[in-house]
Amino acid sequence: MDAVDEVKSRLSIEDVIGEYVQLKRAGRNWRGLSPFTNEKSPSFMVSPEKQIWHDFSSGKGGNMFSFIMEVEGLEFKGALELLARKAGIDIEQYRSPAQRGGPDKQRLYAALQAATHFYQVQFSRNKTALEYVFKKRQFNKQTALEWHLGYAPNNGSALVDFLKTKNFTESEIKQAGLSAKNYRGGPQDMFRGRLMIPLQDGQGQVIGFTARLLEYINTPQTVLYDKSRHVYGLHLA
Repeated sequence: MDAVDEVKSRLSIEDVIGEYVQLKRAGRNWRGLSPFTNEKSPSFMVSPEKQIWHDFSSGKGGNMFSFIMEVEGLEFKGALELLARKAGIDIEQYRSPAQRGGPDKQRLYAALQAATHFYQVQFSRNKTALEYVFKKRQFNKQTALEWHLGYAPNNGSALVDFLKTKNFTESEIKQAGLSAKNYRGGPQDMFRGRLMIPLQDGQGQVIGFTARLLEYINTPQTVLYDKSRHVYGLHLA
């Protein structure tokens, strides 16, 4: 069984589509309003038996993967990864040895999530950052928590040292865009003495950071963060 078949075996098409479209039972099928047009009468049909959907108002149709591709604006690979996460499937086990040759993306996601938490803790302890956010910019606590605002301490390798205690390697930290070389050629934090704002993909996973001092500085291009493809705040839209 490959990854596609495994996803199909664990997820029902009506449950997947039901997260985006309000469906009602119509005999053996389910029916709802098209998410692609402004129709008044429901012509969007889902067949659990055939595991397909069809939107008569737009003429679109297919399986659960094609639906996710349409509604989320993803390519097939992205749709497969999204649905695999919903199904609790580790998609890496289905990749060939050649495909696994690149960075372990799940490890990089985990490093970025750990960094986000580290920055949040540092933010809660830094008077200057707190005054800037809450007094000068007048954001409230809920906003700071919702957007996971953090602070990178002005210490050469505070984050790198922290991530090493969490068993992340120097290579993984660098691949996640969290470190750079110091003048001696050793690893140091990419961000220092800055307000940290996580950059998240459409599913809310942290893929990088933008940081503020006097000017903005962003995570460099990585295997997770593609500056031309990701929109800040999209996961909350």
